[in-house]
Amino acid sequence: MNHKLMFTFLIIFLFGSLSLSATSERLIALETERLKIETQKTLIYSQINVVKNTIESLSDGLAERKSKLSQRLQSAHLIKNYTWGAFIEVQNLNLLKRNLNTLKSINQYDLNFIREQAYKLDELKREKQKLSLANKKFEQLTKQLEKQEELILKEEDDENEKLVKTSTPSLLLLKGQLSRPIETTIIEPYGLVKTQKVSNTIPQYLMYNKGILFSYDPEAHVQSVGPGKVIFRDVLNHWGESIILEHDGGYYSVYANVKNCLVELQQKVQMSEKICDAISKNFYFELRHLKVNINPKNWIKDL
Repeated sequence: MNHKLMFTFLIIFLFGSLSLSATSERLIALETERLKIETQKTLIYSQINVVKNTIESLSDGLAERKSKLSQRLQSAHLIKNYTWGAFIEVQNLNLLKRNLNTLKSINQYDLNFIREQAYKLDELKREKQKLSLANKKFEQLTKQLEKQEELILKEEDDENEKLVKTSTPSLLLLKGQLSRPIETTIIEPYGLVKTQKVSNTIPQYLMYNKGILFSYDPEAHVQSVGPGKVIFRDVLNHWGESIILEHDGGYYSVYANVKNCLVELQQKVQMSEKICDAISKNFYFELRHLKVNINPKNWIKDL
């Protein structure tokens, strides 16, 4: 099973049946829709990059073919002005026939060359139109995402008011104040990531991160982003030893690629409490509201 799907499976299997308030259900629905829009943006952005690469390749090919066509037209002009008569005014019939066939082949080649050039120009035009439509769709999704974020913020404000009135604990009340899970550099942020092109055999590609990938530092330790309880500690394929903390309000934090864990199952932890060390590999972190991934950047201070 894919490592990211594994985390999703754990959350759905263990906690998907929790009862929620009407406000929480609306918030989950809004967050689910946001994730859907973000995923659509990723697909469109990927299409944009593919089309851009196609346009670049077509443009380079057309420029090269234009140069070759220019050279052939110059050669044809020279034949017409200087050697045309000598080419066909030969007495030997076999030689004349050969020359005529040669001229026919040259003309047919040039004709096909010009036709192919015209076809490539039409293809370039279609790709540019495709790029324009994809860019418009990307802009539309960006606006949709902004509106969705506004709806989520309003719903969170309403939820916070109810939580305060009823003295109900929730990680939502600490949004923007959570601790950084590890004090190292972010390698891959949440959301769309465009990788670096390593070589011609390892091309650049796009992916969508549902969490954050941090660099490794032997001096840095992994800590809880907020108060919670350890509800999972086990070894996962690809990620090695991993921990999941349950926080009030149906929120969960995931810590993967760890070692020397200081906490046990069902143990309660406080914000900024050291829970383990990162192994000599990239440390991975996720924040979730039940089964929905949420952007940690909006929740963790100084991120």
